[in-house]
Amino acid sequence: MRLAKSVCRVYLTALVVAACVSWSAFCLVLSKLDPPLEGASKLGLVLFFISLFFALVASLSLLVYSVRKYVTLQKENALNISIRQGILLSILATSILFFQHLRILNWWSGILLISTIILIEFYFSSAPPE
Repeated sequence: MRLAKSVCRVYLTALVVAACVSWSAFCLVLSKLDPPLEGASKLGLVLFFISLFFALVASLSLLVYSVRKYVTLQKENALNISIRQGILLSILATSILFFQHLRILNWWSGILLISTIILIEFYFSSAPPE
């Protein structure tokens, strides 16, 4: 049990460092790169979405882990589940922002994205543990 706690502590520390680095990169992208104009390079837009995705993955994984650990008191596989849910929530948030950027986001496409993420989570949560 002691080994599991130390491994979990290492992963949590890595998540905190990744969150700090990712949010720093996101702030750097926001402050240094101009938004792409009509016909301009799309590098700033790609970096914006990639840095936002990784920042959200790390932050939401930490948030879900803390809620799972302190509110539900579920400790087994809490970090694995939290990272998976953080990735899925980040995919959802980034997809919604990308759809809005393309001006194709409406209520039914948003509901379809949310339903897809929920179905993926149901699939993973109902799979038998290995």
